[in-house]
Amino acid sequence: MTQELAIDVYVDLICPWCLIGKRHLDQALAELARTDPEVAVEVRWHSVQLLPDLPVEGRDFTEFYIQRKGSAQAVRQGQERVKQAALGAGAEVNFSIIARMPNTLLAHQLLAFARTRQTPHQHAQLLERLLAAHFSRGEDLGERATLLVIAQDFDLPMAELSHWLESGMGKPDAFGRTRRALLCIQPPARPVGCAAVRVAAPQHAPSPGSAACAACMSELVQIPPHKLPAPGGRSIVREAGLCLALFNVDGRLYAIDDSCPHGGGSLVVGMLEGMQVRCPAHGLKFDIRNGCMSSGGLRVRSYPVTVVEGQTFVSLHQTTK
Repeated sequence: MTQELAIDVYVDLICPWCLIGKRHLDQALAELARTDPEVAVEVRWHSVQLLPDLPVEGRDFTEFYIQRKGSAQAVRQGQERVKQAALGAGAEVNFSIIARMPNTLLAHQLLAFARTRQTPHQHAQLLERLLAAHFSRGEDLGERATLLVIAQDFDLPMAELSHWLESGMGKPDAFGRTRRALLCIQPPARPVGCAAVRVAAPQHAPSPGSAACAACMSELVQIPPHKLPAPGGRSIVREAGLCLALFNVDGRLYAIDDSCPHGGGSLVVGMLEGMQVRCPAHGLKFDIRNGCMSSGGLRVRSYPVTVVEGQTFVSLHQTTK
């Protein structure tokens, strides 16, 4: 009996982790086709714009990331992590040829237009071509002329596409309106035993109908294995200019800022009472799952912890307040 599996994938074209996640998804789907050929998979791609506030002309790529990361050294370290992950996934990422961080609005509009004219296979090929344009060909996805050349290669009608772009049709969702879901895999209502659902799955599994964040931008910080605390333990992690307190409760990892917002006390040395850690300085208690204080308006930032292929990462995108 044929089983149906629909996978909703949210992606931006300038996110290397989206490219890496797509490669893992492709591999999982190939494995699924081999082991469970009765499963009919439908992959539904959704556009999300990570950086909608970028100027139309984009920004210098190096300057953008130095401002974002704080130093050239931090940028190099982040890019090296991405390149190693890309290598393991079979993806090509060449930061040295990327001159500009583009505004991807027009590129997503092109994808939306093409969806009305292409088969799913053709649409997936166009998505691959646009990802390659940014990561391995040094092309500017914010340039209308570049996009028109790509569209022409796919035999899309130029006059209709130009009208589509000028009218503003097919605008993508902005990051944040999609529950922070970049390269997200939304599982089916019932388990299918599908490897694809496990691709880049977060440590905290989503409930049916929710979206699971695989990764976004280069904001994943890998936690060295020797820094991972054993069940019942905790550790300090200093990465990307942050000082995080990492707690292991019953085999689950939780990450929060180590400094108490009231007096700066180190939370990693505080007493853990259930899911709350008590600041050793003044006794304030914070929930390690979301950073909220047990009473009052103070909170510390909390960060999602993700396990991908046996490696542990902390996402520097703060959890929703």
